[in-house]
Amino acid sequence: MLLNELFDNPIPWKWVSKNEYNWEAGFDTGNMKYALKCAFAYQFVVITFETRATGDTGITGTGNEIAVFATVIDIIKEIIDVPTVKTVVFTAKEKSRQKLYNRLVKLFEKMGWSVSTNKKGAEGLNYVCERPEQS
Repeated sequence: MLLNELFDNPIPWKWVSKNEYNWEAGFDTGNMKYALKCAFAYQFVVITFETRATGDTGITGTGNEIAVFATVIDIIKEIIDVPTVKTVVFTAKEKSRQKLYNRLVKLFEKMGWSVSTNKKGAEGLNYVCERPEQS
């Protein structure tokens, strides 16, 4: 199975709230509710992924990581369709999440975005994805 095929089956999701500066998408797997939050500032968007019940950003261990990650990718695709979004930033603390996010940034790179990472101490690895300049 190819990487693209692996993440082609997102869970149904919806925008819970959407205003000029903050968007929140929600979905659930039956046993866990999730939120992907986006904070827009100028041409940047900072993305936070968490469980909705606790606000925890850690690994849930529900065994649904492929479906959950496919959904995160689907939501992010809609976010980066916004022409004013030039930079997307997200952080992964756990090694297993870093492994997934390393796959996610490959999708950004395939679309021509540049990707950089930097260590954020105990907070984990910070990912910065920048849209290519339009000529």
